[in-house]
Amino acid sequence: MKKKTTPKKKKTTHNSKKVFKKKIINHKKKKILHKKKTIIKKRKTNLIKKIIKIFKPKIKIKKDPLKQKAIKEIEKIREQDLTPETIEKINHIFRIFLNKKYSIKESLTPIEVKNQIKSKKIKKPKIKILYTLIKLSDIEYSGKVLSRQEVNELVKEVQSTIKSS
Repeated sequence: MKKKTTPKKKKTTHNSKKVFKKKIINHKKKKILHKKKTIIKKRKTNLIKKIIKIFKPKIKIKKDPLKQKAIKEIEKIREQDLTPETIEKINHIFRIFLNKKYSIKESLTPIEVKNQIKSKKIKKPKIKILYTLIKLSDIEYSGKVLSRQEVNELVKEVQSTIKSS
């Protein structure tokens, strides 16, 4: 009679258990190190924020009521129906703003406004002001009919000019 051969079972060695335990321990150590690093980063950023708060000059930004009113008025015009007087109204509001902000007369032509700006030494947005004023005047006196989209773009441009001045 022949003996039956059974396949031998692999015995787990003590060595492989040690390797597995080491991997687990290393993984735990990495997690702990990662947590420590994130805590240190948070502390550094909090410290930097505190330093900035201490040394940053406390400047209160005043909202200019003149700018806000002009922007609101122009926004009202944008929402209204499109008429031939729409551009005239936008131009009028923009010129009133320039009059109150920089004491530039409303009735001046763009070239005269340019001379006024030079004489008053307005530095900030003078090119943008002149460009917007010329564009408004050209559209108003050419009698060109604008689409709703063109009026909206014009309104955005006038509002950005007012905000930047």
